[in-house]
Amino acid sequence: MVITKNPDSDWVNVGMYRMMVLDRDKTCIMALTAASHANVHYAKYVRMSQDMPVAVALGTEPVLPMVAGSWQPAGGANMTLPGP
Repeated sequence: MVITKNPDSDWVNVGMYRMMVLDRDKTCIMALTAASHANVHYAKYVRMSQDMPVAVALGTEPVLPMVAGSWQPAGGANMTLPGP
């Protein structure tokens, strides 16, 4: 799961995206579509001339990737859907 944060608000997106390791300190997120929430965040960081910080979660509770891979409205908190 790839976790990004909107630089303009507290909106945190958790999504399922392909990633590729570029070198020891860099990865890239592959196949971001214009409509993906991570791409919305990325475009804002590009306009600010900043790298986008990203967290990657591996080996999580099985329900979390299902939620991360489902469509959610922009600005929503994906990880509140599974419940406590």
